[in-house]
Amino acid sequence: PQRKVKENVKSKSGFTRPSPLYNKLLLQRDLTGLIIEALHQVAEDVNLKVKNSVHGHAITTIATTLVCNLQSSDTPLPKSLIEQLTSKIWYFLSLGDSERTYSAQNEMVWHGFFNMWVDRKTTDDLIHVFMDFLPSDTNIDELFKTVRICIFNLAVLARTQRDTMDYQSETAESASTIELSIEEEQALRYFAGYFPYNLKKKYVRRDNIKCRAYISILDDMRDDSQNVSDISKQWVSKQDRGGLFAVSDASYLFFKHVEIVCAKHLRTCQIDGYNGKNIQQPLVGDILSKKCVHKAWSTISRKAISDEVAATLLNNVVRLYVTIRCFSFAKSIVELYKSKKKAHIKGSKGLRKSLT
Repeated sequence: PQRKVKENVKSKSGFTRPSPLYNKLLLQRDLTGLIIEALHQVAEDVNLKVKNSVHGHAITTIATTLVCNLQSSDTPLPKSLIEQLTSKIWYFLSLGDSERTYSAQNEMVWHGFFNMWVDRKTTDDLIHVFMDFLPSDTNIDELFKTVRICIFNLAVLARTQRDTMDYQSETAESASTIELSIEEEQALRYFAGYFPYNLKKKYVRRDNIKCRAYISILDDMRDDSQNVSDISKQWVSKQDRGGLFAVSDASYLFFKHVEIVCAKHLRTCQIDGYNGKNIQQPLVGDILSKKCVHKAWSTISRKAISDEVAATLLNNVVRLYVTIRCFSFAKSIVELYKSKKKAHIKGSKGLRKSLT
């Protein structure tokens, strides 16, 4: 019988879902503008303007009229409609917040949207309101089709708005504190291959279903292309003497996001604040709270047999990276201490001089 391998029960403990900056109140504030933008996209949709389209031209005409009248009207959209739409949109936008991978989060969001989309009430409410901004002879069937496309565009815009604000906040935070030099990027791409290589060796020895699933993802992290146009890839290619695990661009981007978080925490100027503290767990938690890390990992683990496999392997990769990074940081602290002590001894008086 196949020997069972006990999984690391601590692998889930490092997971924390990023706290979204874009909230329900901000969505309600932006909703009127998003509705107008969704209608504008309908009006400019080239697929609806095809020469022989049956309903396309009528739909774009209705959408254009609505955009013009909504923008020029002094009468805002009814508050009750805005509040109801906000609640429905926010419900499906936040459905995936408890999921452990970005792909699972995405699936939950769009499943929730579909349930809302098939419900005619939202469509009927919008048709009733839009009729006040359209000529009385507007064809209801064509207005129905316009509203259906508008609702889909609105969902995409709201999702993009939320993701963009959260991602820009992370990017701005990273850019304001950490920027890797060319030499650091070269070194990062070089040693990033150690982590999939090390984990793969461990999982090969275990040889069970989950480990084979992990190995499949780790193999996808390898770069098999011959394109070395990137400066860091050129440098790594020159260092390779055979057997080097060169990571793909997607894997490198993932490790770059991880390293930027590590570099923010592991600074020699912050040594006093770490006295007697375990910095590994907070560091793992901060890395796993970054949406950019989850997005990059979802690209790597797109072929995972389950979200649980992708999430567990993500935790294992991050924990190994943090462990190695903290060892390196500890070594630099020891070297700094030795150099300071040596400089102090060199600058102090000798025993004979101090006695005279």
